[in-house]
Amino acid sequence: MKDLLQRARLTALLVLCGVIALTTAGAQGAPAQRELRMAYINDVVNMDPAHFSVDDHIAMNVFNGLVRYQARSNAVEADLAERWEVSPDGKVYTFFLRRNAEWHKGYGKFTAADVKYSFDRIKNPETKSRYATILEVIDRTDVVNDYTVRITLKQAYPDFLPAILAWRPGWIVNKRAVDELGPNFSRTPIGTGAYEIVSHRPRAEMVFRAHEKYHRGAPQIKNARFLVIPDENVSALALQRDEVNVMPVRGAQAWLSLARDPNIRMQATPVAGWRGLNLNVTKTPLDDVRIRRAIHHAIDRKSLLDDVLQGFGTMNGVGSIIPPEVWSHTTNIQTFDYNPETARRLLQEAGGMKGVRPRMIFRPAGDDPSVAAAVQQMLRRVGIELQLEQLEQAAYQRRSTSGDFEILIQGPTRAAPDQFLSGIEGREYPSGANQTGYKGVDDLIEKQRFENDSARRRAILVEIQKKVASELPLIQLWRPYYVVATRSYINNPVANYRWWVTWWERMSMQ
Repeated sequence: MKDLLQRARLTALLVLCGVIALTTAGAQGAPAQRELRMAYINDVVNMDPAHFSVDDHIAMNVFNGLVRYQARSNAVEADLAERWEVSPDGKVYTFFLRRNAEWHKGYGKFTAADVKYSFDRIKNPETKSRYATILEVIDRTDVVNDYTVRITLKQAYPDFLPAILAWRPGWIVNKRAVDELGPNFSRTPIGTGAYEIVSHRPRAEMVFRAHEKYHRGAPQIKNARFLVIPDENVSALALQRDEVNVMPVRGAQAWLSLARDPNIRMQATPVAGWRGLNLNVTKTPLDDVRIRRAIHHAIDRKSLLDDVLQGFGTMNGVGSIIPPEVWSHTTNIQTFDYNPETARRLLQEAGGMKGVRPRMIFRPAGDDPSVAAAVQQMLRRVGIELQLEQLEQAAYQRRSTSGDFEILIQGPTRAAPDQFLSGIEGREYPSGANQTGYKGVDDLIEKQRFENDSARRRAILVEIQKKVASELPLIQLWRPYYVVATRSYINNPVANYRWWVTWWERMSMQ
């Protein structure tokens, strides 16, 4: 572990030297070169909307959907669609499209054919999209004319706009670009968004320029550069020295150091989600709920937040699978306070760990390594020995989507109730959103998904929250603050409810 951290820091320092060489900025004021330079710990993994899972903070600048989330809420607003109509039975959505949206790099006008292709592509089994099951709600997509598209659902679905169309699988792609670019589309895709990709050097940088024909008008910031700096504390130093001017903040140490700098602005938002442990209930002995409850009782979450995370988050709303910012959240759930004695008793009742040392996988991102070490110590005190495995993003993605682990550190951020439930839906395991193998509420998930009476749907969602909180396929540890830090000459008022929101089109340089 120590060697891994030393290599990561060395790599980060070498990258920072490259950043310094690229920039003409001094330590004071705005840079002479009017370029946005955003640092992040990981490179782009996959920006294809049919497949990607972690690159929202970059892809949101490249793609558009028919609708998108509003800047300061989880409600949706028009995007590539100017307006839409819904049939009385809630099953047919007719979208009237913008006529002034164009694809990057001369790929032509956006039309209804692009919408049909994008959704049909995800639904096609040959695509092997992680979002195919989510789009099963769509019966068909029909082109009415070049600027009108009709989507017919199999059943009325209340969360269709926020859970699908405004989210990753709702982002529209261009068929010619997908065909011509082939595998390269995942790294250098063509979109209709405010920025187009100029170049990509893996594990180093991605260069962007403003899309001058963007349908909302050309962005104020004309050039942007995404820089991979594996050590977040090195990124924070680069931000303080004005060698980068934007960075998502994931760790307490960087957050605390930047908070003391008068030249830094930070937009800190308690996220609509949580961070914690996913327990693979298909693995022995985690298939025993007593073991899962023992793990929960063994973890001192308050100490974790106060001492390890240094207050970089909140305990408010922790426990329910649907967080406070999302409709239907309830606090009427079973809780498991820190109690090592109860943990030992439950372990004894369940016959102990049977010689198993569960593997916990995590990424070197933010505070995950510190949290992993603290949890390992807490569980050791009650007789549970964890094996810690720190993995880079690509390896973590492979392991987490194959079920090759016992415990992992993870946490979703979403906008609609149904988006949280896909993470515990049986058919989503192991290659989809479900990383726990839990299937205990599949019937209730299906029932609420197509219930259009809000009172009845809420009652079902509350029942789901209670059952999941009791059976513990996942353990919520805390709700993090999502932070985007910028130099003071960059304006970015967007709240980070769903992820680190780095919509460059909404930023401006003074």
